[in-house]
Amino acid sequence: MITLHIANLGSVAAIWRALAQGADPNPPITYIMVLCGRGLLGDHELVYRLPAALGYWIGLLSLYSI
Repeated sequence: MITLHIANLGSVAAIWRALAQGADPNPPITYIMVLCGRGLLGDHELVYRLPAALGYWIGLLSLYSI
């Protein structure tokens, strides 16, 4: 729910300001990716889970790459 609320602020500056005030300790890239994803794909549940899924796959590829 925090991701949804912060990503709905509407701009990168507003997201940055909310995180600087202590709204959530997570890095801003997740919220920025959700904001961009909502602009491209609309307001869908998959858009909110996509940054975590991409991060998971990037981590797996990094771990098992030669």
